[in-house]
Amino acid sequence: IRGKALPTNLRLRDARGVILGPLEPAVLYARSDRLWLILLTEKEEKHNILLHWGYGTCSEKPICIPEPVSRCRVLDLSCGWNHIVVTTASVVSFAWGNNDFGQLGTGDEERRLAPVAIDSCWGLTQVVCGSHFTLGLNDQGELWSWGRYQAANRPSKLAESWMNDDQGLPLNCCVLACAAGDEHAAALIVDGNDIRSVYTWGYGTYGQLGHGTNTNLVVRKQVIEGGQRKPRRVDSLPNNVIAIACGGRHTASLTRDGQVLAWGDKTWSQAPGPEPQVLATSASVVRCGRYSTLVIDSQGTASLFGVLAPICAPTFAADDPDAANMVVPKQTEVVATHVTDAALGEAHGLLLQKDGSLWGWGYNAYGQALGKVSGTSTVIRTPGPLDTAPYHSKESGTSIRKLCASGGISAVLID
Repeated sequence: IRGKALPTNLRLRDARGVILGPLEPAVLYARSDRLWLILLTEKEEKHNILLHWGYGTCSEKPICIPEPVSRCRVLDLSCGWNHIVVTTASVVSFAWGNNDFGQLGTGDEERRLAPVAIDSCWGLTQVVCGSHFTLGLNDQGELWSWGRYQAANRPSKLAESWMNDDQGLPLNCCVLACAAGDEHAAALIVDGNDIRSVYTWGYGTYGQLGHGTNTNLVVRKQVIEGGQRKPRRVDSLPNNVIAIACGGRHTASLTRDGQVLAWGDKTWSQAPGPEPQVLATSASVVRCGRYSTLVIDSQGTASLFGVLAPICAPTFAADDPDAANMVVPKQTEVVATHVTDAALGEAHGLLLQKDGSLWGWGYNAYGQALGKVSGTSTVIRTPGPLDTAPYHSKESGTSIRKLCASGGISAVLID
């Protein structure tokens, strides 16, 4: 459309996503590379609802995210230790929460209680938060990173900051998904022949990289044992991986035939050990928490490998005699049935049931498990329903598109 007159009824937004003109079915955006990107739509996209609650929020119940995000249609979201990042249909991404390591991508280290635009990285379709850093995948298949252990506190292309031609991700590949843990990350890629590979990088002290060797990690000219600075292929995995997940110090993958292979820290039975090994079969979903792995099988049974919050066990036990049961290592424990999706934090988890209801369990001192503080216990041992009304209920006709949990916060995206 270069050289043609633009419609007078354009809906305009500035780099922050703020509406400048009338609401019409066309959007004009300015890219950070000084190129103009014009997105035309047939109709105004319906806005959805993003709720977050738990540590760092001001309410015991789920609260609606402030206006800068709720004006847009949210496409994806992810939670870090105490920060949240979302992508939107307006090409602009937003972040809020702690920013002590630059994990919000704003170029500074100032905490944000309300969503702020990530104005140096456009067109993200997927975001994944590590504990104190963030990865983003854009509509060109480029992987970006920012925050702790990354090149800067402002988004930069991973290929330009950490990789070169003879190390890192293959040049002719498509990044399908990425995942992030406390201090490591993973990417699932596919080549032109539909051969899939998993690449990992970061700290590998507990075997969470799956390389079988303790290569050194160089950060700010310091050599740290047990790490991989540039992405490296996990050679022992099959070529039919369809999903990946990172826990605090372990990693898991799901194959097309339903096998879950996991590797890394095995202290709490969240993984078999430092080499990729089969953890479960007949699986359809795999999710990782900081010390746990949750597998949903083809029948909707959710099984937990590992534990919730072993480090906090003494604190829990002082307030709640039932808390000690949370930290008893078990090979596997069935936590619920009729489950379609899940999210795990450090000490709590969320389950999406087949009937559309949301359940939670685990540490609940800030309401992160149930959306409200229990008057009888800080630990919810058995999953129970979480009240998201009036935003979402069986009668509302809405559906939960995505859920996430990390640290002491929870978030869901409702269509």
